[in-house]
Amino acid sequence: AHAPKGAAHEVRYIEKNEPTKASMLEVNRAIKWMCGETQAEWIFQCSSDDYSLPDRVKVCMAKLDELKREGMDCSGIATTMRLEDPERPGLEIYSGYPREDGYVSAGIGISRLAFGSTIWAYKREFLEKAGLDVSCTLDVYLGYLAALDKGYYVVANPQHVHYMALDADNIGFQGKMRAAEKAGDQATIHRINELNRFQLFELYMLTAARTHALFPLAHELDRQAMTQMLVNQAVG
Repeated sequence: AHAPKGAAHEVRYIEKNEPTKASMLEVNRAIKWMCGETQAEWIFQCSSDDYSLPDRVKVCMAKLDELKREGMDCSGIATTMRLEDPERPGLEIYSGYPREDGYVSAGIGISRLAFGSTIWAYKREFLEKAGLDVSCTLDVYLGYLAALDKGYYVVANPQHVHYMALDADNIGFQGKMRAAEKAGDQATIHRINELNRFQLFELYMLTAARTHALFPLAHELDRQAMTQMLVNQAVG
């Protein structure tokens, strides 16, 4: 269904006229364009190899209302997620952290992989502040920055599903790696592992640089966690 820009409680389907190139920068610019096509206060994302359960938005918005009544706020909100493995159908796998509702700090979030996949929803004003013209995946980048801003809140209710695709053409390295492992292609596995190290190092460097620009007084524990992630990739 089509509705005027900014209309409430309407479904509006839009497409970019030009195709999006298969690079993180171009994908992020496409997300930025889509954010500009709505006046919604909160913006939810879902990638093409993930899917949300019917109550995902309802669960998040109910928690936001509860926080508001208590005089609290956040820049990002997410639910936990379930992982769906096509190689092991029916197996129940859930994200490991957090186990309870609550705010997740930047340092613990990045160390415990609480910012993974596309489980996020962010305030429009925060997205504009953080900036989307970056060449890295947005999950960790935005999650870490949101935690330093007004907070990143996670509802321990798995309303999002990450499909563990086996796809050599997947823009993310996990899909490529699973496809290579399935085929037993050791040369490709080694190459993807090496490229993934570079990708993750760039992700943490860009996030650290943006943190320094926006939150120069970030807590030492949060900065230490980011430094450790950078060292892990450099050594690896």
